Amino acid sequence: MCGLSGYFAFAGSVGSTDSLLAMQRALAHRGPDGEGVVFVNTQSGSRESFTGRRTPLTPPELKPVPRTQPHDLAMGHSRFAILDQTPGGHQPFELSEAALVLAFNGEIYNHVELRSELARAGHVFHTRGDAEVFAHAWLEWGEECLPRLRGFFSMTLWDGRSRSFWLARDPIGKAPMYVARHAGRLWWSSEIKGLRSGAGQGAFAPRAAAIAEFVGAGMRDFGNKTFFEGVETFPAGSVARVAADGSFEPRRYWAPPATRMRAADIGPEEAVAGLTDRLRTSVRLRLRADAPVGLELSGGMDSSAIAALAAREHAEGGAGVDPLRAHTVSFAGTASDESHFARMVAAHHPSSLHLTDLPHGGTVTPEGVARYHQGMDEPFHSPVLMLNREMWRRMAASGLRVSLNGGGGDEVFAGYGGEYLGPYVRGLLANGRIVRAMREIGSYSERDAHVFRSFARAAWWMVPENLRKELRPSGPPPELNPLTTHAFLPMASDRLEQRLLDHLGDWKMNYWMRSGNTACMGLPVEVRLPLLDTKVVEWACRLPPEYLIRDGWLKWALRKAVEPDLPAEVVWRRVKMGFPFPIGDWLRAARPALESLRHGEDPPLLPRARVFQVYDRLAVSHPAYLWRCLSVLMWWDQCVCTGAIPVALGEPETEQTMGTLARA
Repeated sequence: MCGLSGYFAFAGSVGSTDSLLAMQRALAHRGPDGEGVVFVNTQSGSRESFTGRRTPLTPPELKPVPRTQPHDLAMGHSRFAILDQTPGGHQPFELSEAALVLAFNGEIYNHVELRSELARAGHVFHTRGDAEVFAHAWLEWGEECLPRLRGFFSMTLWDGRSRSFWLARDPIGKAPMYVARHAGRLWWSSEIKGLRSGAGQGAFAPRAAAIAEFVGAGMRDFGNKTFFEGVETFPAGSVARVAADGSFEPRRYWAPPATRMRAADIGPEEAVAGLTDRLRTSVRLRLRADAPVGLELSGGMDSSAIAALAAREHAEGGAGVDPLRAHTVSFAGTASDESHFARMVAAHHPSSLHLTDLPHGGTVTPEGVARYHQGMDEPFHSPVLMLNREMWRRMAASGLRVSLNGGGGDEVFAGYGGEYLGPYVRGLLANGRIVRAMREIGSYSERDAHVFRSFARAAWWMVPENLRKELRPSGPPPELNPLTTHAFLPMASDRLEQRLLDHLGDWKMNYWMRSGNTACMGLPVEVRLPLLDTKVVEWACRLPPEYLIRDGWLKWALRKAVEPDLPAEVVWRRVKMGFPFPIGDWLRAARPALESLRHGEDPPLLPRARVFQVYDRLAVSHPAYLWRCLSVLMWWDQCVCTGAIPVALGEPETEQTMGTLARA
């Protein structure tokens, strides 16, 4: 995973190194295995390399960072060593013969294949890591190397041959990179706290529109915006050369296919076979590491698919000798417990999977949730993020440094009934396929057992999206709404094909990637997402819609791809759960502890008194909406009004106040 920080002083040379050191301190939790910095004079091309915190993986020849060093370009890197756990993997990585300096956060899973290809072209390698492969790939192909990389990354690169500086981010946007212009510098960092530590806490004002978008529409990160004015995320799948005045124009080097095949172009067997091949390769590449790798296994379709593919790889000798360690969280005695499905998967592969049950036995404390906002830098959608983090923390405590996760499957393979079934049915009807539409509704796997309710739901699905929102608004009625304005955001497309593309970008994926990345740092654990491999996504985006939703089953192609390796009870289970969190119950129980949020300066558009005036009724009727209001208040108190830059998740004082969610 690692962390990036730095700036380009386009207004003139800088002497002090204090700003970069402050940024590096803010990101120390992302890189326990070392810290490197490089200062460059872009006019002369001269550069000097130093180290911050020294560890056993720090090259011994590097000197500590001095307090002064003339430069206009500063590049910092905090290292979390997964590949090449030697000083050879230190970053920023330098190719002295080409005057190339690279710092990136992430992993290049196909570095072995790329290394072989580059070696045949005459490149000589001195390390086993992916940073050196990345640097040589740029040397050979320039920016055209980026689509060849299978993995995730945010990248900063100084190319001394052309005296040019570059920024880039992986196709899906898993690796975060925030950028901002302030006080004559272009700043970048893996977390917002890095920018604010370097430029100063008051450099970036809170963005009022973000509050309206988040509370009113449940949207975050739309259009690469953040909760701070002037701070944006560098766009996913893009690359840019930074101009002399610090400006840049991102260019898309990758985008998911916008045109799908028709069923007449490809049969279901060929479609499933093509998906299976790509999934197997994706999982095989993500099992590569020089550190212990484990799995998250909820028992749901996506995580079970990853576990089955990993188990097959292990059985065929491609994943080590010892069984792969899988972890599940159980909610014993509750309707939310799906750990029995996880046990079915593990029992199906007894020699390849060893399952550890992490019982949920504690609570998410209000005090811990408030403190958690400091590490996250912005409001977030649900306290469930703390449950995710607790699972990763306990996996890390067991010695694992990498976790395979099923994230992204719903967005890629159409897994949400409420999001995708309606547009699909309406598309069938618009094309005159009335019989097929009725068959999909009648056989819907999660349909209500009551016939009347099933047909009522079917009729509701046929209503266009914009009209449905008018007939049944998702937010509370005006008399219960504490927000003083409305969010004005475009709607996701009502066409299934375009809606899936929308959700791979601003509508869902941009936020999911950034929130998950921050939550797993400071433990640390690198979370890998095989279902978001670009080859998998490209294939899924080309499949006919009737192979994503078929015979009433969502994610039909994914189910068929892993059917041979999973119990039928898991592949064809009818009820989708997701990671549960009883938000309404929690809000009602937490009210006394949250009363302190009544007091203090109001954030824009959200009066505190009004939130608590309608608290009890919202906790019953619109708990998610109430949570978003409270999350904004906590963020305002913890990140905006505090006198210091928020601390990172994972620092000792943070862990002590977060509260224990569960004890194994």
